[in-house]
Amino acid sequence: MYQKYLLSFAFVAFSGMAAGAYACEGVNEYPDWPSKDWEGGVPNHAKAGDQLVYQGSLYQANWYTNSVPGSDYSWTLVASCDGTPSSSSSSSSSSSSSSSSSSSSSSSSSSSSSTSSSSSTSSSGGGNTTVTIQENSTGFCGVDGTVDSNNSGYTGSGFANTENASGNGIYWAVSGDAGAYTLSWRYANGSSANRSGLVNSNGSNVSTGDFTGTGSWTTWASSSVSVDLEAGYKDLSLIANQASGLGNVDSLQITGPNVAAVQCGGSTSSSSSSSTTSSTSSSSSSSTSSSSSSSSSSSSSSSSSSSSSSGAGTELVIQESAPGFCGLDGTIDSNNSGFTGSGFANTDNASNTRVEWGVNSTYGGNYLLEWRYANGSSNNRSGSLEINGSDAGTVDFSGTGSWSSWTTVSANIPLRAGENTIRLVSTSGEGLANIDSLNVVGNEVQPGSCEVSSSSSSSSSSSSSSSSSSSSSGMSSTKDCNSITNQPILTVASDGSGQFRTVKSAMESLSTSNSTLTQIRIKPGTYNEKITFDRPKVTLCGEPGKAAQTIITHEESGTSTGFTIKITSDDVSAENITIRNTQSTSQAPALMITGDRIQFRNSQIMGFQDTLYVRDGTSYFRDTLITGRVDYIFGHGTAVFENCEVRTVMAGSAVAAPATPSSRKWGIVFLGGKLTATSNIKNGSQWLARSWGAEGFTAYIGVELGAHIKGEGWGTMSKNEGKLDQARFYEYKSTGPGANPGARASEVAPQLSDAQAAEYTVDNIFGSWDPSFAE
Repeated sequence: MYQKYLLSFAFVAFSGMAAGAYACEGVNEYPDWPSKDWEGGVPNHAKAGDQLVYQGSLYQANWYTNSVPGSDYSWTLVASCDGTPSSSSSSSSSSSSSSSSSSSSSSSSSSSSSTSSSSSTSSSGGGNTTVTIQENSTGFCGVDGTVDSNNSGYTGSGFANTENASGNGIYWAVSGDAGAYTLSWRYANGSSANRSGLVNSNGSNVSTGDFTGTGSWTTWASSSVSVDLEAGYKDLSLIANQASGLGNVDSLQITGPNVAAVQCGGSTSSSSSSSTTSSTSSSSSSSTSSSSSSSSSSSSSSSSSSSSSSGAGTELVIQESAPGFCGLDGTIDSNNSGFTGSGFANTDNASNTRVEWGVNSTYGGNYLLEWRYANGSSNNRSGSLEINGSDAGTVDFSGTGSWSSWTTVSANIPLRAGENTIRLVSTSGEGLANIDSLNVVGNEVQPGSCEVSSSSSSSSSSSSSSSSSSSSSGMSSTKDCNSITNQPILTVASDGSGQFRTVKSAMESLSTSNSTLTQIRIKPGTYNEKITFDRPKVTLCGEPGKAAQTIITHEESGTSTGFTIKITSDDVSAENITIRNTQSTSQAPALMITGDRIQFRNSQIMGFQDTLYVRDGTSYFRDTLITGRVDYIFGHGTAVFENCEVRTVMAGSAVAAPATPSSRKWGIVFLGGKLTATSNIKNGSQWLARSWGAEGFTAYIGVELGAHIKGEGWGTMSKNEGKLDQARFYEYKSTGPGANPGARASEVAPQLSDAQAAEYTVDNIFGSWDPSFAE
């Protein structure tokens, strides 16, 4: 499976075969764009397959783009116009550290590190081309584990480190013609065992890769296989076929006929379709919004959402009042010529007015968002961009000269798989510019719902009431922690570029009686620390979209003593970080909580047994990944998990193990989200929960359940501990292959009615505490 949470944006630099100057003859030279966005309009972009010459080189667009050729992965470098080979390189430092568990396969020459940034590079010679795919770049689709940088000698920004179990893998995406391919992995294996893996293309095993020991985790070698592959898009995977997982894989180099790294999740069969938008015009005049704030919802009209598929991406154009257009604070007008569709979105002239869209993406990853707009004022009418309730930066809408002169502005933004809410919010009293359309380019995108639930799973109307404390869009309206400027800020960076090198030292610089809300901003890196977090009113703040690269890690066993982080203070928040415990053979919490009003968002809590110990207090988790194998969410406290993924990574008896005392009304509650499992987990092998205490409380409200969940649903710790007939176990309208209400023991674990499920709200559960991440 793809581990989409590890995907992050990286520029792609291609190096192509030299070509004679004739290859560039007759080709437009940047910025002389070859394509128009509407008939009669000014050329202002390139479409998939269009070529441009820039700085003496020939580039081809992978999809709709208006970026500078070669500046991002929307372009492929085809050739040098002067007949000389072109090449590209970029740099990044490699960091050294002690070895950790991982895997990879094969034999052959050892190599020392070279420095380069995480990228996909390609070259060609003869009939074949060669592409090298680094971690977290185009063509890298994920790992059942982590991307680490704690062992020296790697190239790029790190290496893929799978979990130590059979069935865990690494995933890539390429395209190319049919023929013979050579796949070569650069890897390290500090163990003495061959950490072999099955090589799979589009669901079929085609070979086996051997990754024999290299002597240490900082000694790198290469392993290769030769395979025949079909033409077109290829999902490539390397899946461990023994219990140690794979070796640490630094990169994959592929040589084959016209091979290229592509975005993940493409179609294995080629198809294309196109659609066009009509243009209408009316008299032009200076436009100022004057209507009162109101929300326009989507309805059918002459405006439409159109999409076209070509090559590496799908292009979705969302017009006003069409599917995917969710509303604005203002009006839809048509008094200025040059717009497409039936008009344009004109916000009220005030700050915090917004335009909103819904987009459904089949795959998580980076997408190009492009707005067509007009701004007849002399001021930049910038907007704050929010993706699923989190701050994603600022979009500048500078003046275009008149209200009938249109141009585009774009941004590369990560979207999650499934429903996404895209919102522009004005930052000045003038409101936003007039927005004609939003164009989204990426893999398999279509208009999304304008009533997005906070849960990514299917749920009934009553399950939406279970998250009634959320905003009307279903997404958290609380801005990302990095956008907060009215609090003291401490910076942490493992490379020494911050005020502190460790999270613990930054925390200890504060008083144990701290009364001022304070940010500890953590730069991406791996922080080997064990922390008893006893300072209140603190936010641990990673960079947006960098949770998988911002890792606080420790390895130690012991239910109450072997934690990575133990939060004993109150009012602690965390966002965009990973906390993990790599001890895999016994009880080893990554996170232990005894404080009140603890909240996490867009983060990862990773471990095996007893991953998350909600020992006491109150805690709230949103849009967060929790991994483990047995009893990995457990304890006496009250904890709510809203729209979270809870992933089983090794065989184990139960997901949750509540020990809720009878004096507590609420225990461990899941609102939406999903329970998933890696491919090595057998179907029907795990309980939803088993009671650690006699009256342990666990409820699943509108949760998508994977096939690994047992039909009976619930279990006990032992004959004398946590008897099932005393436990407080509840379920309401679960979905997915693990949903089997008919097999549950209803007399001890009832299915809730609509009225009963409506009581499961964040407000009801926490009472006077209103978690800001739930707003």
